[in-house]
Order: sequence, then C-alpha cells, then structure tokens
Amino acid sequence: MMKVTVECTKCGNKVELTPVTNGQHAYLNRNLRENDFRIHEVVMPVEITSSPYMDFTDKLTQSRTNEETNEILDDDIRYNVDLEKKLEEVRIDCGNCGDYIVLTEFE
Repeated sequence: MMKVTVECTKCGNKVELTPVTNGQHAYLNRNLRENDFRIHEVVMPVEITSSPYMDFTDKLTQSRTNEETNEILDDDIRYNVDLEKKLEEVRIDCGNCGDYIVLTEFE
C-alpha cells in the first residue's frame, strides 16, 4: 500500500492520505479539509479544437430552430470537437499558519 503525506514544516500540521477503497483511492479534498488543509487553486487550461465533418456543418447551417440546433449539437458535437485538458498546478494551503506549497510539472 502507498500513502502520501502532506506536512507543514512551519507549524507541524500533518495529514496522511491512504487508500480506503479496493481501487486504492484516497480522498484528497475531504482528508485535507478535515485536517485544516485546503486545495486553494488548480490550474488546468483547456484547449478546444474543432475539425468538423462536412455533414455536421451542413446540418447546423440548415437547422431552422434552436431545438433542432441543440439536438444536432447533442448528437454530434463530441465527434467534431476535441477537448484537451492538462493539469499544470495544484496549490495546498495550511489552514493553521497560511503556508502553502504549489505542485507543478505533472507531465
């Protein structure tokens, strides 16, 4: 079993994140909050690129109502738009003294 320890060396506040499920999942936000730590900010830029198929754009340009347009988007948008998210930073703050750490380089 693995565990992750978050410890504030300034005031001694500490929490161990250990798995509690069969899939080795540890509850990050809940455990941090219960031990007076917070995830203050997460930087996750989103890149959206589209490469629509011709029939998709044809359907959209020929739709006459909002309902028809929404139906086309609901049915086909996932095949015509690529969404890429990348986690860049996670900041953990100590609620006792205000010190923090920013975790980076997730690539």
